[in-house]
Amino acid sequence: LAACGPQSLRLCPTTNNEHTKMVKFFLNRHTFELPWESVTNAWWQKYPNQHSLQVTEVDIIDRRLDPTTGELITRRLISAGLNPPRWMSAIGFPDSCYCLEETSVNPRGRRLVLKSVNVTGSDLLQIQETCEYKSVDNNEKCVYEQSAAITSFVPLVTDAIEQYSLGIHTEKATKGLNAMEELCEKYVKLGQDGFMEILNTRLNTIELITDLQNLRDFGIHDLTQWASKYTQELFSKHATAAIS
Repeated sequence: LAACGPQSLRLCPTTNNEHTKMVKFFLNRHTFELPWESVTNAWWQKYPNQHSLQVTEVDIIDRRLDPTTGELITRRLISAGLNPPRWMSAIGFPDSCYCLEETSVNPRGRRLVLKSVNVTGSDLLQIQETCEYKSVDNNEKCVYEQSAAITSFVPLVTDAIEQYSLGIHTEKATKGLNAMEELCEKYVKLGQDGFMEILNTRLNTIELITDLQNLRDFGIHDLTQWASKYTQELFSKHATAAIS
């Protein structure tokens, strides 16, 4: 990347055995005025948020602790909705996709590295992204660095696809940073315990909304059973809280 110059947005050629291909690179850097621990704790609670409504599901598919390095390695499958223009839909671009993400957290070195790549539509377009959160200034601040390589494999309209994808990626990167700044601000105001309480309340609300949406497919018998079960769970929670 250094050979491409100091600009935050670069176009660099890469070669393979068949032909020369232009790849669009996106680079971004931001400094959080908070310790690394505060920023990374907020990062784990990033979804759902109002700035990234395209993300519909985040599923943890693997988590392990490296006994040698002490790093926590987590793999997640992220589902997201897409809204490609008509000309991209016409050549096969989907309206939703899955992305595979691997996160490595090194608490000793205060470093979190995230790598992701799209699984859906990877024969048409591939976006490889790397993000890093690292401690600086005696852990008084946290630096965030983001890079992405955007490569299209569709002939004739390669540049148009990459340019469009670059614009969308840039827009989402800005929204993602806004979401993180808001989360960090809440983390500072509420503290860790208060932050987790608000998060759990939000997740419970989302689960309830999902249940209510599913009622459209229920018959009257199913509706009665669902209401009875929900009421029992609600009273059970209050009874448990009263006893404790």
